[in-house]
Amino acid sequence: MMDKNKLRQVDFGKLQNFYTLFREGSISKASIATGVTRRTYYYDLAVLEEVFETKLYLSGKKNFILTDEGKKLADLCKTILDSLSQVTESDSSFTEGNITIHTTASLGLYYFPKIIREFREKYPNITIELLSGPEYLGSKYHDFDITVGPYLSDKRDLSQNLLNIYEYGYFASEEYLNKYGTPKAIEDLRNHKMICYAGEHLLSDEILSKAQVIVKSNSYLTLTELCLLGLGICSLSLDLYNFMIKDEPLRYSKLHRVFPDYVSERDNIYFSFFKFTTKEKPIRDIFEMLKNLVKLEKLQN
Repeated sequence: MMDKNKLRQVDFGKLQNFYTLFREGSISKASIATGVTRRTYYYDLAVLEEVFETKLYLSGKKNFILTDEGKKLADLCKTILDSLSQVTESDSSFTEGNITIHTTASLGLYYFPKIIREFREKYPNITIELLSGPEYLGSKYHDFDITVGPYLSDKRDLSQNLLNIYEYGYFASEEYLNKYGTPKAIEDLRNHKMICYAGEHLLSDEILSKAQVIVKSNSYLTLTELCLLGLGICSLSLDLYNFMIKDEPLRYSKLHRVFPDYVSERDNIYFSFFKFTTKEKPIRDIFEMLKNLVKLEKLQN
């Protein structure tokens, strides 16, 4: 009998890949059938064996031959997939009710209005409750259907899908640069006034220990306004800057990227939802809409 507590630590996609290997009989055949790379299959196998602390297949064999524990896991995967198939069939009946989304303030402002408009055309009887801000991303309760933000390592019963990797750059206003000068190298930031995101400074410890940090905030929109007012240099999302420059070009063109080719930070953002939810179909539709919008914005920028 497989340990159910350990099972909750495993992403559903890895279980699905494991069962595909069992069904197809080899990694090469599974890769051809699904388009999933061989490397991914090998990685998923290694993760599963580490989680369950047992050997699941006989390595060095031409075909995919399971151990006794591997056969137990394959049977369990089939049971889960069969149950999920039944849930998915009932998903089409979820056309009325509520979907609660937790996300960052920036994503809530610049992405989700377009998403919700498109979603409402397909699901006019589903109400979207959009809650944005860091306090929702740190929630310890299962009070959301979707969260779009950082990876949640403390929630093993989520399907967490990488949405995008956002890059950041250093920005300052014309007023600030005229008054204090433009830094020529990253080390020069130690001699400047810095505006930081509270909790994640996006600065190296060396710079942070010597720079004059004058404001911390948990809102990038607030940081942007402070930067516009000439209070200091700030690390801002390049995507957020592109959104703002399109909306108000005259206003935000006053912000200048200090080191045009330097990426100050990379931030992985995940689209996450609970496994085996009866709302999966509309939730996955939101995911597809969001992915398409992210791709479109990248092409336009």
